[in-house]
Amino acid sequence: MTGTLVTMDNLEFFLPILDIAKEQIDPADIIIGVIDDESGTACGVLRAVAQKDNILAVRYIYVDTAFRQQGAGKELIRFLQDISTELSVKSIRCFYVRNEENRYLYNILDSAGFVDESKELDVYTARVGDFDIDGLSYETKGIKVFCLSDIPVERRTFLPDTQNGSFDEELSVVAADENGNKGMILFGPFGDYIEIRHMDLTGEKKNLILYSLLSKAVRSAVEKNRSGDWILIYAQTDMAKALLARLTDDTAIRFTDCVMFNLQF
Repeated sequence: MTGTLVTMDNLEFFLPILDIAKEQIDPADIIIGVIDDESGTACGVLRAVAQKDNILAVRYIYVDTAFRQQGAGKELIRFLQDISTELSVKSIRCFYVRNEENRYLYNILDSAGFVDESKELDVYTARVGDFDIDGLSYETKGIKVFCLSDIPVERRTFLPDTQNGSFDEELSVVAADENGNKGMILFGPFGDYIEIRHMDLTGEKKNLILYSLLSKAVRSAVEKNRSGDWILIYAQTDMAKALLARLTDDTAIRFTDCVMFNLQF
């Protein structure tokens, strides 16, 4: 198995097994592919994104079923570690939702020296339809809330550069007044789930802005017949847990199938 850095020159070779479309790829993403030496087949791919404090987050790992337990996954991680050393990365994190399809990843990461920190996660899951819409009827004077899908592409300069193009446009919402943006909640796909990719609130009355944003997102989901979609929510403080319980009428549940690996350099 031979690992290689995926660039625009060889992207088409690995695109069929990548998790995102070509136009969604951010230039800052690190994409690594692995090729089977005998058949010349693109049999695996890994995508990582840079985060603050010199941290790399692995967003996607895939090894074709026909090439598992043959060293493809090991080569992806080895190549990533080599690149991380050159880039002075302090740590690599890999978060994923365990299922039958990706259970092979655990041994790959564990054998590469990653530490399982899953017990430290406070991840909950709730259906979009479980959020209490009537309880999200707050209004903030002068504030308007828009779905990302209603904002022209040329006016989306406020989006985080490193994740532009990877959001769920139907559910992601932005609040603004005559002076500019007041907040946003940007959702994105994570396997079979939805996660909050980015949340930002500014100015006064942040709680009211938050409720207005959530209300718009939930109502949009209902209108799009997406009440059954499941959202992963990171509730790491008592306040966050209390807010989540209130907004979902205690229907949110602790999600134990989440796996978090971390490798410190």
